[in-house]
Amino acid sequence: MFYDLHIKISLPRLVTISVALIMVFSAIPNQSLAYNCGDVNNDCCPSIGDAVYLINFVFKEGPQPIPLSSGDVNCDGRINVGDAVYMINFIFKSGDWPCCAATEVSVDFGECKIFRGADDATPDQECFQYQYDGEETLQITHINAGYNCCPDGIDAVITILNDSITIDESEYLEGEGCDCLCQYDFDYLIESVEPGTYTIVFTSPYVQPDEDPLSVILDLTANPTGEFCVARHYYPWEYPGEPSGEVIGHTGCKEFSSRTTQSVIADSLDCIEFSYDGQSVLSLKHINAGMNCCIFEAVADIDITDQIITITESEVFDSLGPCYCLCLFDIDMEINNLQPDTYTVIINELNLLGEDERLEFVIDLTLSPSSGSYCVKRFHYPWRPLPSATGQMTGFTDCKGEQVQMSTGADSITSDQGCVVIDYDGYATLTIDHINAGFNCCPDTIGADITFEGNIITITEWESTDLTGGCDCLCLYDLSFRIDDLTSGEYTIRIVEPYLSTGDDPLELTVDLRQNQSGQYCLTRTGYPWGL
Repeated sequence: MFYDLHIKISLPRLVTISVALIMVFSAIPNQSLAYNCGDVNNDCCPSIGDAVYLINFVFKEGPQPIPLSSGDVNCDGRINVGDAVYMINFIFKSGDWPCCAATEVSVDFGECKIFRGADDATPDQECFQYQYDGEETLQITHINAGYNCCPDGIDAVITILNDSITIDESEYLEGEGCDCLCQYDFDYLIESVEPGTYTIVFTSPYVQPDEDPLSVILDLTANPTGEFCVARHYYPWEYPGEPSGEVIGHTGCKEFSSRTTQSVIADSLDCIEFSYDGQSVLSLKHINAGMNCCIFEAVADIDITDQIITITESEVFDSLGPCYCLCLFDIDMEINNLQPDTYTVIINELNLLGEDERLEFVIDLTLSPSSGSYCVKRFHYPWRPLPSATGQMTGFTDCKGEQVQMSTGADSITSDQGCVVIDYDGYATLTIDHINAGFNCCPDTIGADITFEGNIITITEWESTDLTGGCDCLCLYDLSFRIDDLTSGEYTIRIVEPYLSTGDDPLELTVDLRQNQSGQYCLTRTGYPWGL
């Protein structure tokens, strides 16, 4: 990664220096300077006033040029009477145009360190290391300098005035930059620095006002090498601890009929939406997570290891336990203390089939904007509704005569009862047994028509005696039915029987298949053929 680093050198009174950056690749022409050349008093244009301004500064302790480097109009590395003379020659004798004491270089100052400190500096410190050759060259490395994750360039204005060396850093962004901050290391080389004691001060844009500046007094003669650090307690220096995540909320079951008002994501899509605040908080929304209809709470174990975020979802139930159905939910999660980096996100979710693709994707949280979504298609329940329910009779017994109790486990059914026994597989299939159904003793066949209207299942039983004419008696039978593609829910089951006596109630029961997987419902019968 390469950046343009603009170094604007401010020169002191009667002190000769030159400043360069280590790792200089090439010098480029002056392009965008902070002042007009010769405009020493910063009033827009060079004039006799600038010559007077320089004389006052050099001889009368007047205000310094704005910026200080603008006073070196002859670019000899000094600000003195020669610069005032130079300005007078330019104005009155058509002398050379004032020059600008500034240099621009293109440098590589390294990648964003993303909370990984260099050398002995920890990420919650801002430091500089220095090395002085004992004569004139001072090398400085600014460690853990805080800047935008993707700046278009860094400016450093270096001012040496008397015994102070100030390095005023700033960044420039052609666009909005990235939604995050990072730490960098910068190298400086300052020449023509005489042995002595200096106050070295760094200023940078993201140091908070209530924190100590990176500033120290150094005796370069007694201590030609060393390091100085200050603690930082704000982003991007503060090391926030280990990242952790949790579920912060979820919707209720999103019934297929009403999902369009709750989410713009199609039912057949299983999605993750994410948004990063650019500092440390990643918000995730799992849209259309398939879970049991009657969860008390959706929870998740969130593990962050080596830039891999693994989210394993699970269900918590109340004392009633699970229902026998599935639903789609939206689950909101939040991960705190997550630093800008590239991560792989893996969602381990419930109710997938073996051939299903899991939610797994890569996000780069150093980019702007750090938000987006990732979806996969699901082709089965609960992401797609079951087909319309259908029903059929699967069989019936012979006339039972005296053997009126069902042999498959029905509880104590006597001949004066008509009963319905149900069993649901929790997914799509409901079996219904009608115990002690009354029909002709010798029908050609027994059948039933099964219809669905809303949540009402009507089974209309019938017989045929066209071929044999039937017998002059009635008998009790057991009839079996199967309903396929039935989504769990609350249903009313009605049995319409051909020989029900006047005054006997019809077999009709309401059952919630989300709560009751199996059961038995009976009514007492008073007429023939029951009770014989």
